[in-house]
Amino acid sequence: MKNMINELWHGNIVPQSDSRTNSPEMKELLGYMARLDEEREELSQQIKREEGGEI
Repeated sequence: MKNMINELWHGNIVPQSDSRTNSPEMKELLGYMARLDEEREELSQQIKREEGGEI
């Protein structure tokens, strides 16, 4: 455990460089997911406005 902390401290381990999210395919999928989440939120707000509800 102490060795892992030292490795993190000295920058030898970079948690953000998870190999599962570094592939071009995964980056593309994450982009789609983010876009669709934004669209879902916009539609949700639009429905609330049409129903006369507060946002």
